[in-house]
Amino acid sequence: LYLEFGIGYSTPQFVIHPFRHMTRKNEKSLYVTMNKKAYRIPNSIQERTVHLTEDISTMITTAIRNDSTTQNNNIEETKDVH
Repeated sequence: LYLEFGIGYSTPQFVIHPFRHMTRKNEKSLYVTMNKKAYRIPNSIQERTVHLTEDISTMITTAIRNDSTTQNNNIEETKDVH
């Protein structure tokens, strides 16, 4: 999983190009970009690319809440087993 958080295109040689290159080389990889602006994705990795445009802080907050809920549910299930 190559996860790109809000990287602009002013210096793509540091994150974007290496991530895309590694995605192209590893056929089992997934390239996820979190960016409101859509950049052209090379044809060679389009099928393994997910472009998320929602606000990054909203996505992270939602993921943390969901993880917390899942963990709490797992704790409750464990208590019921004993």
